[in-house]
Amino acid sequence: MTPRKQRFIEEYARLRNGKAAALAAGYGERCAAPMASKMLRRGDVQEALIARGVELAFSTYGVKPATRIAPFLTVRQERFVEHYLILGKGAEAARRAGYSARSAGNRADRLLNTPRVAAAIAEARAERAARMRIDGDHVLAEYASLAFIELGMIADWGPEGVTLKRADELAREDRAAIAEITEHRGKSGARLRIKLFDKPRALAALAKHLGLFEKGARDAAARQEKQGEEARQILRERLRRLIASARGDKAKKE
Repeated sequence: MTPRKQRFIEEYARLRNGKAAALAAGYGERCAAPMASKMLRRGDVQEALIARGVELAFSTYGVKPATRIAPFLTVRQERFVEHYLILGKGAEAARRAGYSARSAGNRADRLLNTPRVAAAIAEARAERAARMRIDGDHVLAEYASLAFIELGMIADWGPEGVTLKRADELAREDRAAIAEITEHRGKSGARLRIKLFDKPRALAALAKHLGLFEKGARDAAARQEKQGEEARQILRERLRRLIASARGDKAKKE
């Protein structure tokens, strides 16, 4: 960072006025305002100002002074983040943020790979997860509920048909695994249909998280099993020798 840029940061933190800070930093009268606007858009300058307790809310960006700009982001980048969090689609978020439709796709890729934009998205998602009390353990527990559910946990059956257990008899995890319950009444009596959520899909998600599908995972598991068997064989041999030795000592005493 140049000495003049550092001076601008110090003066802006003191004066809270872009043009005045630029003049104090040594820029000329004619270029002070545009240089201040340019400097205030730079990520390193914004980061340094925030470290000094300055809130980035600039009317020069075309927004009301009371509007808080997300740290290190321009107005258009902030709009992109807001739309991306709602839509989950980069190109559409870029278009709604004001970028041209022709360049929206490329612009979205660049924005998503910009560290400060990616950090803002990650922080917003973390805050949303905290508000909803969602974390990795919670998600894995839900997948486990779907993956390991058994019909006997939610229903009984016999010669008289299938009987669904009462809701208050079911654990919350078991209830969460039920996708649909329908009852059809006809001349032959009532027919109960119970549909569970996709068990194979939940198992696949858990396996992917545990790395069971990764290259070499099966070989590693086989090697671990082989090593375990070898260790058990060594232990059995040592126990056999100890027993034989104990019996020999006993025979000598007799």
